[in-house]
Amino acid sequence: MKKNHLYIAVLAIMFCVSLVMALNPGLTLSAGRCLRSHAGDCFLVLDETPVALYSRSGDPDFFDGLDTGDPVFVIHDGIQETFPAQTQAYLCLRLGSGNPQDIPQDVLNGLTKALE
Repeated sequence: MKKNHLYIAVLAIMFCVSLVMALNPGLTLSAGRCLRSHAGDCFLVLDETPVALYSRSGDPDFFDGLDTGDPVFVIHDGIQETFPAQTQAYLCLRLGSGNPQDIPQDVLNGLTKALE
């Protein structure tokens, strides 16, 4: 019985995400790793490229609970091609736990140089 509830919940979430995506064709779905800076900024690492995430709602606690290395799923606007790249996040879901070793060292080095 609980298995059926899980399937229904997953289908409902998929339907809601599909509906939001259909109503806002400029939105993108991305999955990657979270990278938190010492200042508390949140980055999404996509294909070894850090993308600065900003809350679309302006909520300062939007990314609380995320740690460096955590796998995340993000619904966001288009990515601005600056360095580091930037985007506005509508939804950010933590998919599991990770650790800093999950982030490639080249990404950390490049971002450290850019933020100095």
